[in-house]
Amino acid sequence: KSNYSWSTYAWGSSRTSLTKYVTSSSYGTVDNRLILSPEDDAAQNEWGGSWFVPTQEEWAWLYENTNIGLEEIDGQYAIKLTSKINENSIILPMGGFMADGGVISKGTDAYYYSSSLDNSDNEYAKDFYLGMREEEGVLRMLRTRGLPVRPVYRLIISGHEYVEMGEGYNLKWATCNVGASAPEDNGDYFAWGETTTKSNYSWSTYFDNPSGDGKTFTKYAADKTTVLDPADDAARQNWGSTWRIPTDPEWEALLNTTNFDWDWDDVRKGYKVTSKVSGYVGNSIFLPAAGGWNGTSFYDAGSHGFYWSSSLDELNSFYVWYVDFYSGGVYRSDYYRFYGYSVRPVSE
Repeated sequence: KSNYSWSTYAWGSSRTSLTKYVTSSSYGTVDNRLILSPEDDAAQNEWGGSWFVPTQEEWAWLYENTNIGLEEIDGQYAIKLTSKINENSIILPMGGFMADGGVISKGTDAYYYSSSLDNSDNEYAKDFYLGMREEEGVLRMLRTRGLPVRPVYRLIISGHEYVEMGEGYNLKWATCNVGASAPEDNGDYFAWGETTTKSNYSWSTYFDNPSGDGKTFTKYAADKTTVLDPADDAARQNWGSTWRIPTDPEWEALLNTTNFDWDWDDVRKGYKVTSKVSGYVGNSIFLPAAGGWNGTSFYDAGSHGFYWSSSLDELNSFYVWYVDFYSGGVYRSDYYRFYGYSVRPVSE
């Protein structure tokens, strides 16, 4: 457009009347969206496919893992970023930015939007800056300003993004829970082996226990089937394609090859999981502390996470292996399979 100001901004006419991407009522109508939705993502709308505006974490990773230099092109300088990993490089023109109807700092500064909101000050979005200013890297920019966009290509299966963590099974780990629209969203809750949500998570409503007492099972038992079939896998049935719930050994491998860092603020509560494997270092997913369901009681949201594996406890048919975490640590545990827990899909 020709004018970049509050008077022309799509999501509010002032700093305190924002209608989208708001985490504090001081700025407008709260929706707790921290990342651009695809319909508001310039890269996704202009290029389609799997192209998106990078997150602040993706820009920060690029900044930490590249050497910064200048490249002269047709008599003008641009930023050259060269990988410390494989010496590949990209060029970022110093396009400056637009405020109101004018261009500022063109030829001297490189400003690039991220898709991340500034959670502490919602009139700003996170941006990436290199140039004449003393401070550089991931900073912030008033979200009404006009900035260049450098797209990144995300890895997607049947509409769902994934990250490779190098945990040894060569899995593609989804970036969201089943039922979630963003990594920090809790998503839906499922009893083990069930593929739809419900209002009561108990033995009396559990599909594989006709007696309702947690003692007899028709399909999954130590002397029968001990790993979920695709027909009973909430990831496969809700997302389709090759998505499925990880097995217990696959979860264990992830726990042994990553750093788990507790990430807690007003919106984001859970663990950032970052690969330590050579060739995958820095790749990460976020597991929200989504809590769980027991009967009709919802508990521990924001403080605990419970994530199913697809593996039955072969010594106790009423138990299933799952991952349990809180701010003090992350554990593999086994417990009653009628509980309503989170599902994080994987694919080969």
